[in-house]
Amino acid sequence: MTISIVYVALVTYTLILSLAQAQERQIYWTDAKGKIFRGDDNGAAYEEIISTRIPSAIEIAEDHLYWVDQAGFAIKRSSLDGTVTEEILSEIGAVTALLHDPKNKKLYWLEQIAGKIWRANLDGTEAAALIEGLGYPSGLAIDTLAGKLYWGDGTRQQLQRANLDGTGVEDILPLQGIFRGLAIDAQNGKIYWIANSTREVKRANLDGQNLETILSDVTPFDLAVDSKAGKIYLADVGKIVRVNLDGTEWEELITGFVLGAERLALHLSGGKMYWIDQWTHKIQRANLNGTLVEDVLIGISPPRGVTLHVGDRKLYWTGFGELMRANFNGSGVEYLADVSCGVGELSDIALDPKEGKMYWISDTDCGGLELHRANLDGTNVQRNLLGTISQPFSIALDLNERKVYWTNAGRGKQFRAIRRANLDGSDTETLIDSLNSPGGIAVDPQNRKMYWIDFPGNFGSINRANFDGTNVDVVITELNFPFDIALDVQNNKMYWTERNPGKIRRANLDGTNIEDLFTGLNEPRRIVLTFDSSLWTGVDNRGRSRNDPEKIPAKFVLKQNYPNPFNTATTIEFHLLYPSHVRLEIFNLQGEKIVTLANRNFATGTYKIDWDAKNLTSGIYVGHLRVNGFGEIKKLILLK
Repeated sequence: MTISIVYVALVTYTLILSLAQAQERQIYWTDAKGKIFRGDDNGAAYEEIISTRIPSAIEIAEDHLYWVDQAGFAIKRSSLDGTVTEEILSEIGAVTALLHDPKNKKLYWLEQIAGKIWRANLDGTEAAALIEGLGYPSGLAIDTLAGKLYWGDGTRQQLQRANLDGTGVEDILPLQGIFRGLAIDAQNGKIYWIANSTREVKRANLDGQNLETILSDVTPFDLAVDSKAGKIYLADVGKIVRVNLDGTEWEELITGFVLGAERLALHLSGGKMYWIDQWTHKIQRANLNGTLVEDVLIGISPPRGVTLHVGDRKLYWTGFGELMRANFNGSGVEYLADVSCGVGELSDIALDPKEGKMYWISDTDCGGLELHRANLDGTNVQRNLLGTISQPFSIALDLNERKVYWTNAGRGKQFRAIRRANLDGSDTETLIDSLNSPGGIAVDPQNRKMYWIDFPGNFGSINRANFDGTNVDVVITELNFPFDIALDVQNNKMYWTERNPGKIRRANLDGTNIEDLFTGLNEPRRIVLTFDSSLWTGVDNRGRSRNDPEKIPAKFVLKQNYPNPFNTATTIEFHLLYPSHVRLEIFNLQGEKIVTLANRNFATGTYKIDWDAKNLTSGIYVGHLRVNGFGEIKKLILLK
């Protein structure tokens, strides 16, 4: 019996250890459809962790937030704070309005381009098109007392209504120009809407009689009515405002939007209003008086550049004018900053964890391809570090020598080059010029080599040279549209993406032993590795920061915990050669922090810290020791 238990424990240990190694050696990449994936470095499996999501309509029903994902063509719902999201309907069209019937517990939505109104149960079942053949309809409202649906038909220029089952369609009132945002005050028998062409808010009786204008010279995107309080809420350009039902007593509740809020929804029993921020794609909420603004759901533009903060186990990426981050598994999405110069995309991104900086490339809406940087939380944005001489396509950082390398995407072969500068943008120099069409670039600080992609003809190649541009060597030729490259120097490997026919491949650093890891992908683009040693660099062989020799070195030793595997309790030991600030944390394999065991200054010496995991389940955990900003990890195996 004892032998069997030991055997099972050993098998379990082997399986868990294999899982841990697979989890820790991950490849991340973006693709042409605006998604971020990660996969094992052995090519066995991969998963989608980040997808574009752009909310286009919202509604509150049964203490759930319902929203339309315009990017994913789906209707989703979540708790009112945005957590526990689930998809209830997929493969829908371009939905512009969403509402519910609280009496019959039904969900209605308007598919504008197809000219249809649909209905389903609140869980997405029994979906059916009720009304078809409408001419570019807009706005959707429900009179729960009379059991009627209202909408505007843009082609016929009519306000229309029907029974809740779609029968009895009738014209109510002729409309002129562009209109949007219907809202019904069933208690007082009124319907409200926005007339964009005349810049007015109008109302009428529910039968179309007594038409009147209550607001002029306004251009709101949406409106909602609180009949009991006698108020109308308007999502206007740059602000959310509130007025009486007759348009008097204008109050600005929330301001500061880049464009404006849209798709207002009121949760009157909870005292909240919800809206979509047009610029950031966020769903936000606040109290009905405009206080306590908070994010509910973070929208995501199509990701472009991607990189990792291995020490913090965070994924950073660029989107449509946005910098964002999340945990390694895609959870905990954060919107860091709007850093666009207008309406345009960002591209490649790289991090300097030691100094707490990120660098990225913006597109031509800023006046040309330019390099910018900011703090890791998106603050202190510094634009155009390199001036007007550069049009970087891809960047790589040498954190030892404090340099940024980039491939230049200028027009004309004489401008297509590899250049470098200090991280503040000073001392720009051209290393190799007159390239064909340079693409992705990666650096090997250990051997002082740079690798890049070029297109000398119909096929792409991978090239390398010394950091000073000498000893240029073509490593691999005749690749099918390679895009980006990453290095695993410790294991003598390079990884790259090929857009056509859609592969992630690897080879030795000298170009031998080419392998296909993942095939059948949708134009993979940017790539980054959790095991890329350049992501951890920043000190020289003596452990002293090269750019500031007076700073305290990060020289330390983290020993394997003992016992390991362990049952409920284990000891973690580390040794410091210098007085240092130490942070010791435990994570699970999903990148979620379990506990912080130390976060303070320590003197020179050896330390032992005990960890009691009696309340946790068996599995692999990661001990992460950070000393003066530099880190090392160990696998901790809990077997109960």
